[in-house]
Amino acid sequence: MPEFGAIVTLFARYAAANDWPDQELLESCFTEDATFTLHIAGADSIGPLDGREAIVGFFMPILNGQTDSRKHVVTNYNLDGERVNAYLSLIVTDNGETVLKSAGLYETEIADGDDGPRFRSMTLFWTAASDQGVARRRRHADGAGELSSRPRNSRRARKEYTDCAGSPNGVMFHSTTSRRPTAW
Repeated sequence: MPEFGAIVTLFARYAAANDWPDQELLESCFTEDATFTLHIAGADSIGPLDGREAIVGFFMPILNGQTDSRKHVVTNYNLDGERVNAYLSLIVTDNGETVLKSAGLYETEIADGDDGPRFRSMTLFWTAASDQGVARRRRHADGAGELSSRPRNSRRARKEYTDCAGSPNGVMFHSTTSRRPTAW
């Protein structure tokens, strides 16, 4: 099992790859045979996606289509052998307004290789604080099919994750810079 610092760095690289978006960095976070599953509260699940190419192929069109500024904040790591769980808080700035957009739980398996740790499997249990985010991901996953305009548990999700936004265990920040670290 990799050291704690290497695991935190892996999650930080994954978060940064989503925020910037950076395909090469995202690819470097997963093993070639990795799997990814997304469970969205109040909506259908996506996956499992099999293989790094399928995972990156799913994420990059979504990430490249976003026009807001996103910060994936990962906290509360729980290590159990090769399994690592962590919390996600997604902070979004759009039109000068910064909000906690969604939250979730990552359940992962980590593989330790010559180039450092990589995700062998990742499952995200995700609660969207806005129905628009859920609709966009379902539309992408289902090939832009018709969507119901009925809200999907958004009130419950908004309350559940808004209430924990000020938690002393969470890390909240806002950055207006797009500067990247020189190396990971």
